Amino acid sequence: MGKLRTEPKVKPLVTDAEYKHYLSILQEAQSCAKEHHVYWDLEDGENPSKIRKGFMYVAEKEDLPVVVRRERGTRSLSFSFKEGEKVVSNRMSAKESRGRIVSALEDAGRPLQKSDIISATSISPSTWNIRIKELIDEGVVSREGDRRDTKYSLIKK
Repeated sequence: MGKLRTEPKVKPLVTDAEYKHYLSILQEAQSCAKEHHVYWDLEDGENPSKIRKGFMYVAEKEDLPVVVRRERGTRSLSFSFKEGEKVVSNRMSAKESRGRIVSALEDAGRPLQKSDIISATSISPSTWNIRIKELIDEGVVSREGDRRDTKYSLIKK
């Protein structure tokens, strides 16, 4: 006669040893996060997506209030810990990024190109594409020209 065997329906993303390692890193990061920005620098050959998923898996199991993001243009992950319900992060809100675009145009007092606005506001190009479309649709900003000759200006009310 055979015997009963059970296996998890979903295999864990990490081994027990990796789990303990990730947990100790997250706990140390959380203790430093109130006074510092906290990053995990990846080694060559490490898969950023897999490492991020490992951290998030452990954080969820341990009920640690953290968001792990890949830092654009680097081989690093950033840790943003929540205080209460609010995430402590360097991420910019939609309202803030739209406000920065409007402020840059106001300060210049003349039409600006996309590259000028991005440098003045520290907004990423992907965020720019979303926020400028919203401002144009709302009738706050106008667009003149095509492609590289495109300039943006405030619509005076």
